[in-house]
Amino acid sequence: MPKIHKMVSLDAETYEIAQRMTNFSGHVRKVLKEELVDLETMSTSRLMAIIFARTQSEFGFDSEEAAMAFKMMQEVKSWGV
Repeated sequence: MPKIHKMVSLDAETYEIAQRMTNFSGHVRKVLKEELVDLETMSTSRLMAIIFARTQSEFGFDSEEAAMAFKMMQEVKSWGV
């Protein structure tokens, strides 16, 4: 399979970590494939919980975005999926 080049932006800390790795690109490909498998097998409720946690992290616990994500997560849980 031909390789497609994709630029990745790193901060100083992650750059230092990447510099110590012998095959950074291979590591990134492996992690991406693992995430794909996780997303394909993950329950909808689990996925919503991850979205909720990331929303809280990005926008803050008391934000409107976090409140909306929480409501969506509760709705999905009520479906039993």
